[in-house]
Amino acid sequence: MVICPNCGEENPERARFCLNCATPLAETPSVRERKLVTVLFADVTGSTSLGERLDPERLKDVMSAYFDAMREEISG
Repeated sequence: MVICPNCGEENPERARFCLNCATPLAETPSVRERKLVTVLFADVTGSTSLGERLDPERLKDVMSAYFDAMREEISG
């Protein structure tokens, strides 16, 4: 059992917050991990004006086709 430092309530071991007053019971140790990542930014030139001209569903279809093609090229 874990005793709440705020109200004295007994809580099960797995409780992260007091079941009576919601006080955090124990900090979970943060596991730091370093990862190498790659970030790709793509500005779709003209997409704003395209969005103003097309119906939202049609714009979604056009952009989905673009992203599918780019995903294939990048993952290829």
